[in-house]
Amino acid sequence: MRRPAGRAVDLLLTGGRIFTGNPRQPRAEAIAVRANRIVAVGSAAGLSNLSGRGTRVVDLAGRFACPGFIDCHVHLLMAGLSLTRAALTGCDSREALIEKLRERASSLPEGAWLLGRGWDQERLGGVWPRREWLDEAFGELPVLLYRVDGHVAWASSAALRIAGIGETTTAPRGGEIVRDESGQPTGILKETAAGLVEAHVPPPSAAERREALEAALGELRLHGVTSVHELSPPGALKTFRELHEEGRLTARISAWARLEENLSAAEELRERFAPTDPMIRCDTLKTYLDGTLGAYTAAMIEPYADNPATSGAMQWEEEELAHAMRRAHRSGFQLALHAIGDRAVHVALSALDGLGGAARARRHRIEHAEVVSAGDIPRFLSVGAVASMQPSQLLSDGAWLQKRLGEKRLARAFPWRSLVDQGTPVILGTDWPVEPLDPLRTLYGATAPVEFPRQASDSDGGLSWAAARQLEVAEALTAMTVAAAWASFEENIKGVLMAGHLADIVVLSADPFSAPPEEIPGIEIDMTVFDGRVVHSRE
Repeated sequence: MRRPAGRAVDLLLTGGRIFTGNPRQPRAEAIAVRANRIVAVGSAAGLSNLSGRGTRVVDLAGRFACPGFIDCHVHLLMAGLSLTRAALTGCDSREALIEKLRERASSLPEGAWLLGRGWDQERLGGVWPRREWLDEAFGELPVLLYRVDGHVAWASSAALRIAGIGETTTAPRGGEIVRDESGQPTGILKETAAGLVEAHVPPPSAAERREALEAALGELRLHGVTSVHELSPPGALKTFRELHEEGRLTARISAWARLEENLSAAEELRERFAPTDPMIRCDTLKTYLDGTLGAYTAAMIEPYADNPATSGAMQWEEEELAHAMRRAHRSGFQLALHAIGDRAVHVALSALDGLGGAARARRHRIEHAEVVSAGDIPRFLSVGAVASMQPSQLLSDGAWLQKRLGEKRLARAFPWRSLVDQGTPVILGTDWPVEPLDPLRTLYGATAPVEFPRQASDSDGGLSWAAARQLEVAEALTAMTVAAAWASFEENIKGVLMAGHLADIVVLSADPFSAPPEEIPGIEIDMTVFDGRVVHSRE
């Protein structure tokens, strides 16, 4: 290979088993990096002459490397703040929840709220927590705790009083104030109703926001994630820019603003964070069409199998949604539509269809798409929708999914195999902090023949059910790198290991192509290279 012009390279990774994502050169042994760009990809022998006195040479010793992971759905500020709040994930009893909360409450400063997330009524035997549990333990301390999915809040009586929520309070559209038999709030606030209390929680200071985002970036480095797609409040974008100017931003941010009737704020953010910036861009608008399966708020065509009184709820009227999407589309924004239930997915596809053929070039996305009607699968392709999916949610929800959906809909859950087979662009992410920030768990959830216990009945005898046909490892990795870069219009600068692209690379302790499926979650991140710099190394 002819030596690239200029001085010796700064970084040479050699002797590896490298998945490039480049169909013209799918495999390689070595990668040469100068400054923040890849200058050559090839064999170890062919690139050996590119090193010089100042070159950092990393002998991969047969280890696997691939493009840096792109997590296509995270909430970085929420995740960073969660690292300093009460962590309730895994608590399987009232006592366990209160014990965790007491630990956090003991270190709260005067006047602070007790905040946390991660509880799940499924772990409590299907029993929803109540405000009385918090009142007995914490008295007049205001407490607000989010369900693991972030779509439901559990509030103490003190928090409800501060928000003015009582027997006669009306929930905002798209939300529900859950009440007991006497009409009193139980403390459970679903979807937009949680905002009634959220509005009274003191926002994080600029210093707290920075600390949270720096902690989140540290987690990204540890897990080999070099780019994210995320819903960023304006304050977070300001902090990202500050970190970038200081040389401390170690992930590329494809930020989303909220889809609103007035687009002026979003247009200002887009102008400030131009799509041409390889570090921070903001040209996508997100909105929620429904909630989640775990909270019974995902909008379904038919009622839930284990709660026939509800089929979830839409967050938008269809005509209003279509109008807002048309305005955003005409203004040049990409759209990211949260739609989990089959009704919400159907409405999202219809609204995208209403944008006309030009919508295909905008690469509009449907986030989650966890349950899709059989007739709507081909519509993803016809309207040009990108399916942004999170395999970790299959792993977390699988234990109760059959109970929630019933047999018929279970076969239509998490249909990434069907979407890929027909040519629909599928991209993958974690939804951190709803799910763990763990790309290897994502890879496992998308590819392994995972099985879950089937709720016993007279007909099935409690046998297990298996996830629908899974992806091949190469397909899943492509969805986490190549396709993910394409989905944010950055396929010409990242997502593939090739000369001229940004040097974002991850090195793994084992090759997921040859590892037994059950061992994929245990694969370690040995090294993360971001923008040509080694930002994490286990060595």
